[in-house]
Amino acid sequence: MVKLSRFGFFVSLLLLACSCDNMTDVVVGDPYNFKLGGIQNNAIAVTADLPVSNHKNFAFKLKEMQLEVRVNDRYLGDLTLTKELRVPANTDGVYTLPMEIKVKNLMLGLSTFYNVSHKRDIMASIEGDIFVHYLLFRKKIKVKEEEKIRF
Repeated sequence: MVKLSRFGFFVSLLLLACSCDNMTDVVVGDPYNFKLGGIQNNAIAVTADLPVSNHKNFAFKLKEMQLEVRVNDRYLGDLTLTKELRVPANTDGVYTLPMEIKVKNLMLGLSTFYNVSHKRDIMASIEGDIFVHYLLFRKKIKVKEEEKIRF
């Protein structure tokens, strides 16, 4: 019979626990209730509510986002997460994402917002990566969304 060291037993147990929980998925809904905050240091504060249903047996953290924001095919800036979001295990809930849009040129960003405020339809798009951490693992999720918004 083969003897396992404590470390080998721990690694085997961890791999078994991680591989047995692939039957359920984390369901993320569409963000809503967007709010624009103030402008500080070429960054526009934004919050959004995000419904998440986590039926896995472990929590995960949304640690970073690197997304490019475009409005009417005009580059506005980079959308980043200002505070990490922790989603507990076996929960359904709505979480508020604190984010900021780092604008390269503040005057161009403000003029884009001003021009958008006078139009009925705008085309908004985001593209980039979101990084999620759970247990000892890190997952990179590619995001490419484009949506027509009517006021």
